[in-house]
Amino acid sequence: MLLSNNLLIFGFGPQVRYELRRKNVIYHNLYTLFNIAFMTILIFCCSHLMALVYIVLILFITFGVPLLFIYVYSFKNDVRGPWDLPKVRDYSHLD
Repeated sequence: MLLSNNLLIFGFGPQVRYELRRKNVIYHNLYTLFNIAFMTILIFCCSHLMALVYIVLILFITFGVPLLFIYVYSFKNDVRGPWDLPKVRDYSHLD
């Protein structure tokens, strides 16, 4: 059951999710919540501990990792790549 559900979610799911997001963002979010709830129920039937780990990981990846990146970015002092804000050079003294 878990294997067939994973095939549906990860094999055919991206196209369904893309079309749902293109049509309506609310349906896309509801579809995502339904998938999380359904997978939690299936995992809960197999193992209560794994269901708890699954929920904790979903919450950590969704909320914890972005907060961690924001916290770590506050320590960054130097600019080293194209993804950083550029420093504008002042050429007014050449006139």
